[in-house]
Amino acid sequence: MGRDGYPRAMMHLGRIIAGAAVLALLGGCLTVAGRAPVTRVDIVPGDLALGAPGGYCVDHSRNQRGQDSVFVLLASCAAISGDPAQPRPVFPAILTATVDLQPITAESFAEIREALPEYFARADIRATLSRDGTAQSIELLTAEQTGDMFILHARDSSQDASPALAEDLWRALYLERGYLVSVTLLALSDRPISDQAARRTLAEFVSATRRANRQGETG
Repeated sequence: MGRDGYPRAMMHLGRIIAGAAVLALLGGCLTVAGRAPVTRVDIVPGDLALGAPGGYCVDHSRNQRGQDSVFVLLASCAAISGDPAQPRPVFPAILTATVDLQPITAESFAEIREALPEYFARADIRATLSRDGTAQSIELLTAEQTGDMFILHARDSSQDASPALAEDLWRALYLERGYLVSVTLLALSDRPISDQAARRTLAEFVSATRRANRQGETG
């Protein structure tokens, strides 16, 4: 266990859960930019790729690669490309994915997963999830294990939130080929999404990623 009573493996989680910094990248993300649609992105060459659910494409102009993690943004292929003939998701939203580049074991992930409900209840952690950086803006609705994913549903009432984004957000954490992945689904203010639809979209993201990796589509 770490000094704060949580598994040392939680340091991996700390690198990929920040909400405010990531959401700052979303300014203008719903405007048409005319980029070519891409449905997967290479994260670790020859080892890990992320795949997009149906109707979603990767916005390469907003990807960020740091020393310890990679951030990827996905949205409607039609919106990203500026071509209305391109695919659109059944349940439109904004997806972001952050990958910790330091691999962990399945045992370490099990320790992380067990500590997550209490971890996300902490005020300092809730603050990292909010758009304005304050714990008071985040209301945790559900936090539970679903299959091999841990899914958090929260409501962000930050006053400085983008008018294009609704308050509801969902975050899924799972292990892919030894890498910890955090996926956030942000609802759109003009296209409400149900909890069931959000969970289905997150599950489709995981399935698309696993298909890409099984097929060796990391080039």
